[in-house]
Amino acid sequence: MPFFTSSILDLNPYDKIKAYTWNEAQIILNYVKVKHSHWFNFLKFKFLTGCRTGEVIALMWCDIDWDKERVLIRRTYDRNTKKFYPLKNDKTYKGEQIRKFPMPKDGELWNLLKSVLQDEPSEIFFKAKSGKVTNLSSFTVAWRGRDKGLDIEQKGIIQELIDQKKIDKYLRPYNTRHTFITHAVFDLGIDEKIVSKWCGHKVEVSNKHYQDVAIFAERINPEVPQQQSKINLLEQKLAEQQELINRLMENRDI
Repeated sequence: MPFFTSSILDLNPYDKIKAYTWNEAQIILNYVKVKHSHWFNFLKFKFLTGCRTGEVIALMWCDIDWDKERVLIRRTYDRNTKKFYPLKNDKTYKGEQIRKFPMPKDGELWNLLKSVLQDEPSEIFFKAKSGKVTNLSSFTVAWRGRDKGLDIEQKGIIQELIDQKKIDKYLRPYNTRHTFITHAVFDLGIDEKIVSKWCGHKVEVSNKHYQDVAIFAERINPEVPQQQSKINLLEQKLAEQQELINRLMENRDI
């Protein structure tokens, strides 16, 4: 059991926060870039794509399609068997064999991947310091820390930031996925069907497990109209234009 202070133990059974805010994600990344630089690219990729940790570990150079500006998520890594497997696609989960995640040229994800020294197509993208496959246990220790009996052996990234009062809650590394999905849907206004397609699950699964409405519910002023997403605004304008066309046609027929 890793060492955590009472400030980050989830003592409240009604506290269902699953994601960090995007601002907190940047705080974490800025700290990691300075104090744990080896994990910066790995962790930023998780925040930018919502990929599961095993999928990030399994990413290879051949999965980066520069010409079509996309990342292909084809496999995952199992730390127990130490083997690569296709994406989830069993009887209980009808997933896709390959997910295609957009990577616009000169965008944040594009520039992140371009910053890594290119290797052979069959080589792992995010390697351990030893040059081998990333050790998930090492990343987990860096994230949450490690204790030895009653003494702290190593304080994790999140505990350090909580001690500095920069964030106030511990969430597992897996919750970088929740953070991306929540940010994409609520901050950027991207259609949840598209986000679910990127992340490889159904919209119902996203609604139930990944979208952290609690983060944004407290920010909303019920007395002020909320800004609509670009898609909604476009749909509204098209509807208004169609209504205008219908009126003109009716007047012409009179």
